[in-house]
Amino acid sequence: MIFSVWYSSPIDSVELDRYYIDMPEMLFWDCDGTIVNSGPYYFAATGQILTECGIQVPQNFFEVQYMQNHRSAFDYARSRGMDEQTIQILKKKRNVLYEDMLQGDIPLMDGAMETLTSLSKSYRMAMVSNSRRKHLDQILDRCLLRPLFEFTLASEDFAKEKPAPDPYITALQRSGLAPGECIAIEDSVFGIQSATRAGLFCIAIHKTMDESKTPAHKVIRTIRELSVFLLEDLVSYKPQK
Repeated sequence: MIFSVWYSSPIDSVELDRYYIDMPEMLFWDCDGTIVNSGPYYFAATGQILTECGIQVPQNFFEVQYMQNHRSAFDYARSRGMDEQTIQILKKKRNVLYEDMLQGDIPLMDGAMETLTSLSKSYRMAMVSNSRRKHLDQILDRCLLRPLFEFTLASEDFAKEKPAPDPYITALQRSGLAPGECIAIEDSVFGIQSATRAGLFCIAIHKTMDESKTPAHKVIRTIRELSVFLLEDLVSYKPQK
């Protein structure tokens, strides 16, 4: 298939030539919300810490503000007058609470292990996450995911987090591959933006996302649909963007 891509570096933007992608060599996976359902834990920890300080985060804040606009609950607290020093102290407390929560069972998205195991037989795979390294390692080990990935990238591994292209540029550098040889799998708007700005074909997994209104090249509803698309439908797929 042939499609136009844009590569946006942390410094400037340059248009890439059209390239052909038939069978990608490597899959770059987001973690939270794509493979594991860790988001509720993370936002419960954040909400608990802020509630103790008298700030109630709106119930739909995660889905509306964070997933679409990458606006954190601490941004909301800042808008309510919380000073930066207090926010940094509370973030550290939140991180400790979240680490404790990750000691329990961490649910995988339905069909995730089956899909990952199947696709690992056909593709090289890596994980590209905004999570802190300590949190990501807890998830990888408790969910027995580590053997499926050639390498994993956490927030400490790049200069700027998603939606900047840095995470995926770093993944490309680590893999030794060109953008046209890889596909990114994401679930959030800011994750999709990061991938496409790095010149990658991006598949979004989301139950309600409108493909025509996102920068993703393809939207599927569940992770179980991914194997069929990659192994059967990709060759004939013609992206609209």
